Amino acid sequence: MNKRPPGLVAIVIYKGFVALLLTATSIVLLLALKKHDALVTFSDSYVLEGKLTVIEWLIAEIINIKPQT
Repeated sequence: MNKRPPGLVAIVIYKGFVALLLTATSIVLLLALKKHDALVTFSDSYVLEGKLTVIEWLIAEIINIKPQT
């Protein structure tokens, strides 16, 4: 029995991993579409009032960063 080159084995493993990742992503998206109404209700009820000042400060800091070259 011939042993396969390590590069070929690595490519096959990588392709298998990517296929599994895409499959899992598609299943999650399908479930998200089915539960869209529940997700909208949850997002409406999820309040960020306590974190609002931190988020506003963080956005202001990010916007005011001067690029350094």
